[in-house]
Amino acid sequence: MPRPIIIQFVSRTVKEEVWKLSREARVCKEKKIIFKKYFSKEDREAREKLWPRVDEARRRGKKAFLKEGYAIIDGKKCSMSVLFTSLNVRGLKNLTKRKALFLFCKELKANLIFLQETHSSTADEKFWKQQWGDNVLYSHGTNYSAGVMILCNRLTGKVISHIGDKDGHWLIAAIEICDQTIIVLSIYGYNNKVNNRSMLEKLGRLVNEWKAVHMTDKVVMGGDFNIAPNSWLDRLPPRGQQPENNEVLHNFCIETNTFDYWRLNNPTNLEYTWISASNRNQRSRLDYWLISHSISNNVQKCEITASPLTDHCLISLSLLVTKQPRSSGNIWKLNNRLLSNDFFFANK
Repeated sequence: MPRPIIIQFVSRTVKEEVWKLSREARVCKEKKIIFKKYFSKEDREAREKLWPRVDEARRRGKKAFLKEGYAIIDGKKCSMSVLFTSLNVRGLKNLTKRKALFLFCKELKANLIFLQETHSSTADEKFWKQQWGDNVLYSHGTNYSAGVMILCNRLTGKVISHIGDKDGHWLIAAIEICDQTIIVLSIYGYNNKVNNRSMLEKLGRLVNEWKAVHMTDKVVMGGDFNIAPNSWLDRLPPRGQQPENNEVLHNFCIETNTFDYWRLNNPTNLEYTWISASNRNQRSRLDYWLISHSISNNVQKCEITASPLTDHCLISLSLLVTKQPRSSGNIWKLNNRLLSNDFFFANK
């Protein structure tokens, strides 16, 4: 009965040479020895997502193949897309509403879904996770207010660590995707200006601490901040005698070295994410993405779209993430026999 043997090579060059020669080696054919590459769970999931693009490229006559966690098409590295979405759900205690919104989120095919105002509690964790069918991160509020969650959906990567606010207003996590660490933060802002200022000042320090601990400058923050970034562009009707940027949010962006991606790419657009139920003419853009400058060129799209069962719109952000190739250089090793060689020491 044949049994598998795992071989770990110290050199990628040697591994590739053995892999190549084994295909036509006579001894392998006679002994029915088969060499197969072993991939980590993250690499297998990345290859599964990238394969349709490789297959399509080959059909068009392009030279395309898969590597460990990424693809090469006509000599160019093909990245993997990670889709973020965020939505203020206005409570998930109702079973019918929760099932409907979970189904809505599944249909989006997003990988990381930030939810605010979930009204969750510790007692809900196990059942809600079973309903969702994948990993769920919680920061609980009360049965009637606050609470944030991050839903994972076929995420090609892993959660390194996470912590949540005891009052259910934020949840921060370090996510490893394609050997890159991204700090993600789901936020539900206070209606009170003083509390919002205090929370964002604390989060500014926390984000910088996490960037240092996890040695990354990649940050994605999203949610319902309960702050309109600009008094004219992001409110209807406009407030004040002239347009002004919110000072608290502005300072938070400077502290974390992030910016409002949607507004930068839509400098004059008037779109809103919240509509008053009592007055349809009162609207604000309270939901948005704040991201690091270092990943701004990797954004594929950033959109505001309608959503069911809530007075907030869905915001989405698609980010390209490329697996960083490991060094293929050989490992140098000292020949221990030289230590007992008198000629070697005499001519050092």
